[in-house]
Amino acid sequence: MSEENYKQIDDYFENLKNNPADIYTLYNENFVDWSGPRNKVDQPYTDYIAEKLIKTGNLFSEISLKSDRGNYLTPDHDGTIDKFTNRSEEIFAKMLLHHQIAHLGRIIDYQVPLKEVRADNFGKIDLVSFNADSNTSYLIELKVASDETILRAALEVETYSQLIGNDTFQEYVKKKAKKYFEKDKYDQINFDRTKIKKAIVFVIEDILDSPNEISKRDRNTHPHLKKLLTDYRIEPYLLERQYPTRSMLGLF
Repeated sequence: MSEENYKQIDDYFENLKNNPADIYTLYNENFVDWSGPRNKVDQPYTDYIAEKLIKTGNLFSEISLKSDRGNYLTPDHDGTIDKFTNRSEEIFAKMLLHHQIAHLGRIIDYQVPLKEVRADNFGKIDLVSFNADSNTSYLIELKVASDETILRAALEVETYSQLIGNDTFQEYVKKKAKKYFEKDKYDQINFDRTKIKKAIVFVIEDILDSPNEISKRDRNTHPHLKKLLTDYRIEPYLLERQYPTRSMLGLF
């Protein structure tokens, strides 16, 4: 079975040679969430995929699609929770609005739409934060009680970072930050120099809830995945529900 799985991954990357821009759909492929194989001999699937991505170079720069939204602002994003549903990530994202998170700064928005029209095949940015001290805005992919892999979260946020229009997004950050920072602090920020970075955040109750790739059994078996995060400049964090955040890189 594992041989067939590796072949499916190989076939995808072979097809990608002819259509590199199609990489924007990679995070939706089923194999990026495979956590096996369970034996200790074969290379884990997510590390195998990461190795292939490293060897092909950062194909995400080939994405020609852009989110053409003239404005990323959503007027009704005030953190109000009308009712509790099974959409735990959306609810938790709303609950984080205005909170100060270690390393990432203050959460200034959630569920930011990238679609301009319904037909667009774009998702939503789970969270946007702004760290006034480092003049940095973070695009954050949030996972709450999730079985998804670190790889998928990384591919998703990397894709979104390529889809946004940087100038438009920076103007949006400037407007959102004004609402969540005191005037004296806000006036000191040079938004023309704001850096946009990427992060993935897995919310856990305790260390046992950590993603499979950094579980005690699989630790130190994903060197290529760790390198991929570094190469793509994606910062990975664990967020305990009671805070603070801590980097996952030391747990691989």
